[in-house]
Amino acid sequence: MAVVEDLTEDIGEEVDHSILNDLQSKIASVKKDRKLFVSKVDAEDAAPEAKSNNKKKTQRIVDLPLEARFERIFGDRFVAPARLEALLGVRFSPEFNATVQESLNKAWDWLYHREELQTHFENNRIKTLQNTFTDYALLLRSPYIGNKDGVQVQCSLSTLRDRFNTFFVGGSDRGLWYANMPFYKQPIKKGHWTLLDRQYLNCTFKKPSIRLLMYARSNGLSAKMVRQKSVTEDIYDRILLELALQERFVDNCHSITGTTYQPNAKATTKQVYTYYNDDALRISGKSGIPHWRPSKPRWPGVLPSILFPV
Repeated sequence: MAVVEDLTEDIGEEVDHSILNDLQSKIASVKKDRKLFVSKVDAEDAAPEAKSNNKKKTQRIVDLPLEARFERIFGDRFVAPARLEALLGVRFSPEFNATVQESLNKAWDWLYHREELQTHFENNRIKTLQNTFTDYALLLRSPYIGNKDGVQVQCSLSTLRDRFNTFFVGGSDRGLWYANMPFYKQPIKKGHWTLLDRQYLNCTFKKPSIRLLMYARSNGLSAKMVRQKSVTEDIYDRILLELALQERFVDNCHSITGTTYQPNAKATTKQVYTYYNDDALRISGKSGIPHWRPSKPRWPGVLPSILFPV
């Protein structure tokens, strides 16, 4: 899509303009897929005279402390570091907290300076911004987690399952097909903030890598900022947001993660994907992309997230 879009900008007079306009409109339509922009100004924000008559003035969002700005827009879908510490049973070091705040500030700068959003921040259109981010959450992926004994350990699929086993099928590792796979104990190496999209990108006809590139392109992001989730990151996001919101956040699908494995040295590489079934998180593996079937009505998809490294 990027190549075609760039070519349309260099095409000369020899091309039929009606064809060119049609092609450009189709490109714009594709780019709009999950583009982060304001589709409509809320009625509460569109009536400045009503605000001037209001005795109690609403504080400008840009004047609030950093975390309070995100809380104003996202509500409980912004999981502040202090809240995350309580959920994970950890205590972040002052050094780690400092880098967390620095990264959060970069996330704010990215949001604030987006051409599609800046005027709404400047005009304090809080309701409009809240509506725009209804399908998004902002979460810190921590490299640390507290185990059942209160000891701080690396955050991996194994330690997540140990601490939050009610989210999974079965009470022990015995019988788990993935318990002996390398990815089971592979940790989240470095913490980062992530802006999570509730809706998945359908991968029935397009690979996850292509869908994510389209998502990145439509939002003016580098491919590195929209990296495909690992299975640990996918499970982490689901658990922590469900704990914070007391409800599931993501749309259910066969979520195709970036994690792969080989059952043995001679076997072909298989993909790991996740989904909900019977009120529990399920982790499955297969070659290729899972297919939609009436008996298992979950579309194959990829859950996009925008990364802000710590």
